Amino acid sequence: MHFRELLDSDQFLIIGVLEPPKGTDTSELLRHADALRGRLQSVLVPEMRGAIMRMGSLGASSFLQQRGIETIMEVNCRDRNRLALQADILSASILGVKNLFVSAGDEIKGGDHIEAKPVNDLNIVSLLGMIKKLQKGGDLAGNDLAGIPQLCVGSEVNAGLSGGALELEIQEMEKKIRAGANYFFTPTMYDLKHFEGFLKRVAPFKVPIFPQVTILKSAGMARFMSRHMEGITIPEEVIERLGNAPDKKKEGNAIAADMIKGLKSLCELKCNGGKKVDRLEMESVSFKGDRKFREAVVERAGEEIFACYQCSKCSAGCPVAFAMDLLPHQVIRSVLFFKKEKVLSSRTIWICASCETCTTRCPNEIDIAKLMDVLRQMQRESGKKPHEPRVPLFHAVFLNAIKRSGRIHELSMLRTYFLKSGDAREKLKTGEWKNDVKLGLKMFLRGKLKVLPSRCEGVKEVRKIFARAEKGKRA
Repeated sequence: MHFRELLDSDQFLIIGVLEPPKGTDTSELLRHADALRGRLQSVLVPEMRGAIMRMGSLGASSFLQQRGIETIMEVNCRDRNRLALQADILSASILGVKNLFVSAGDEIKGGDHIEAKPVNDLNIVSLLGMIKKLQKGGDLAGNDLAGIPQLCVGSEVNAGLSGGALELEIQEMEKKIRAGANYFFTPTMYDLKHFEGFLKRVAPFKVPIFPQVTILKSAGMARFMSRHMEGITIPEEVIERLGNAPDKKKEGNAIAADMIKGLKSLCELKCNGGKKVDRLEMESVSFKGDRKFREAVVERAGEEIFACYQCSKCSAGCPVAFAMDLLPHQVIRSVLFFKKEKVLSSRTIWICASCETCTTRCPNEIDIAKLMDVLRQMQRESGKKPHEPRVPLFHAVFLNAIKRSGRIHELSMLRTYFLKSGDAREKLKTGEWKNDVKLGLKMFLRGKLKVLPSRCEGVKEVRKIFARAEKGKRA
């Protein structure tokens, strides 16, 4: 039975979510699809969720559909104009993808290509209207089609809003239904009482509603979602239950299961609908790479990086993100997916200024600056040449100067750095050394540079600190 036919039945429907891969390796996508086969009625394939570049929903949906998995392809307003949208929808139809989910698309500034430009040629209602017109045999320019697509189309509704905002959302929902929406997905729902009230309000529309259940990883994640994500309310007792649990992952799964049972009972009484489960269990995913690497990072950093749910607040606030090849949230994700070579060969771990802006902004209180420091140490221990060799060289020269005399002597430190880095040779060739001499002379005349180094009285204690650090012992 196809998804459209299931929507007209009284069956409680279950929809899963399968993210396309970031690349062309579909082995993990297939593994998860096979694991879900027979347990779900359909699978939603997101279109670059979080504005993170990956395989498109069209390709992944067609790939899964050809292997017997009923898919729902996401189409959003963010990335394509009306020409490309019409072409993609016709392509999906001949490739066997008959179910569409229409959304606005996540904001680009939260993704990994922040320099990209959003399109938004059409809004959701006009995009739904365009699909409806295609199903009647014409395009947006009024031209007839040679062959008409038959599609089941859904959209999004924020059932978690309240007051006047909810009134406007219901009005918008009614417009979407008139434009051709056959069903709706909501954001994460953990407030059954509020959802019951919403179902009563929209009961006259007689359309299936699929509330989303997100598996919560930590109390910090739940609190952040409740405070900062529009329309998502997670009761304080749920947050406290998760925060007090010794095993956060196990408790998060249990909370999700309890919520699904409550939603099922509610939907059986109030609506012809079901649930949409957003699978986020990173630990259940198998990735190629060095598994011991992730364990070592977690042990040495002492940080609960599994609590990261890629909200990108760390990257959005990083003052040196423009110079990085991996943004901070991408570094964490790469560590979680065992990408040792990718992380340790990146420019990011050396570009990081350790300003702790990322640590301050993290809703789950992950000390990302500390994590970067651990990764720098691991890179040095690997013995491989770093991506930014001048940065670790400067670190080494600086620390050796402290170890030798207990304080910094700028002239001798810079002399050592320029000689070892090869910059001295380059400056002689280009004549840049003249500017350095002029600057150095000004600093000397103002008492900012000393010709001879001085030693501090506690140099022996400083060397003991270095000795303990090198042995890995705490002072």
